[in-house]
Amino acid sequence: IFQSVVGLKVTFNGGDVVQVTVPQGTTGKVCGLCGNYNGQSPDDHELGPTCPDQRGLLTDNEDLFGRSWTLREEQSDVCNVDCGDTKPPVDKCNLPMALIQKECDKLMNLNTSPFKVRVRFSQMLSYSAAMQLDPNMGKASLGNPVGKSG
Repeated sequence: IFQSVVGLKVTFNGGDVVQVTVPQGTTGKVCGLCGNYNGQSPDDHELGPTCPDQRGLLTDNEDLFGRSWTLREEQSDVCNVDCGDTKPPVDKCNLPMALIQKECDKLMNLNTSPFKVRVRFSQMLSYSAAMQLDPNMGKASLGNPVGKSG
């Protein structure tokens, strides 16, 4: 999906795997959800900047680890991050459905989404899968809707 001139490479399998590759010269100079790339995996679960009082501490609580690397924007309408060492309740956010839909729409909009390439890729995959299921899809004749024959 992405490769920078300094060697950072991000790939996505179209489903559930994102792979981030960094140049060897960045050993011990990176941090985040992918670890710190220092060759010592036990310290890869270091808490991030969203929990400033705990930043740099190690945790085995995956929920807390993920929350500690949440990007916070000052003008965001999303829920506040809980830096407590407990697992969040299932329904942490009590936001109106309209607000949730508005935030999701931003992500799926081809013009504004930070995941523009992924959204386009997803749409291409959906169309490609549909074409494999219905080879007549995309072919229209006078008086027949697309995907219908006869």
